[in-house]
Amino acid sequence: MINNKLASVLMSLAAQDSSLNFGANPASYYQYLAATPAPYCGVDVAPMENFDLERYTGTWFIQKPNKDVFWQNRNWACSEARYNAQPDGTIEVINSSQLDGDLKQTNLEERTYFPGSARCDPGLGQCYVSFPGLPAPEYSNYIVAYTDYDNYAIVYSCQERDLKKLVAVLSRDASFDFRLHDEAMQKVTELVPGYDLDRLYAPYQGDKCTYANW
Repeated sequence: MINNKLASVLMSLAAQDSSLNFGANPASYYQYLAATPAPYCGVDVAPMENFDLERYTGTWFIQKPNKDVFWQNRNWACSEARYNAQPDGTIEVINSSQLDGDLKQTNLEERTYFPGSARCDPGLGQCYVSFPGLPAPEYSNYIVAYTDYDNYAIVYSCQERDLKKLVAVLSRDASFDFRLHDEAMQKVTELVPGYDLDRLYAPYQGDKCTYANW
């Protein structure tokens, strides 16, 4: 049963894109994640304990998103997530990407930016991400299941709309060393039981990107 708040959110998104295909508008994907509750999805994924939010802030590169949900047309590349600590204890969120057909662009203003904000439970990798114009999430919609802070992070979310389990692998460097890649995939298998690794794909990251100079 979809609650009234979720129904309102879905109606709002449908007005932007009736098919809810986020490939043409990646901002809708981020907004969808932020606005949708994350109930039990048939698997428990625990947030990381003794989570150090200050160490987690900074720039992350999105290396392995879900191919069936994250920007479905796969026409976005060079994706970054920037998390900046604010004086009130919240986190400024700035996601950005560029079209993979325009990797030689040199004007940073041509990148697409998706600003938002987040708060996290103290000492836990359990966060609540929100975006302008949408209600704050009632449940954690951004769970850091694991990070070593310096190399990579495993992020999990579960969506009420179709109980879809979402995983993303983030890295500190645009280039993702194959040893770290294999280690991260093993972590996903351990932390998200039964998750199909084939649902992840690797959008372009590298020298052809025009990254934001944070």
